[in-house]
Amino acid sequence: MEKLLQHLKEFSPTVKDGYVEITLPVVIWLCGTLLTVRIAPTDDGFTIACAENLFYDANDSQEFYFDLFMKWDKNYHFAMQKDGDVIYKAYPQGNLNVAINEFIRFFILFDDFILQNGVIGHEEKFV
Repeated sequence: MEKLLQHLKEFSPTVKDGYVEITLPVVIWLCGTLLTVRIAPTDDGFTIACAENLFYDANDSQEFYFDLFMKWDKNYHFAMQKDGDVIYKAYPQGNLNVAINEFIRFFILFDDFILQNGVIGHEEKFV
């Protein structure tokens, strides 16, 4: 945990129950908030997750929109996973900066897909 804290000090990390939470300087235009992630150490690396519901004002769940994105978007999705409304990826030991960058890139693509395609309010076109 101490290694994670040292590495993330520029993001003002907050230690929670078994994970470190940081707010990244990335605006998710869909909901107008900054991207907050949870980073938890694992036996063989760490897991990064976005447990916030970015779609709280939308017509359906984060899980629903994630599934649409995975189906309809042609970009590489960095092998992101979901567990209900939690979007995450488990990383083996490696460079935390690279993993965070990958996570950010995924959410920028996700946000762009939803906004550029007018998905919210027109969900039936994508089902």
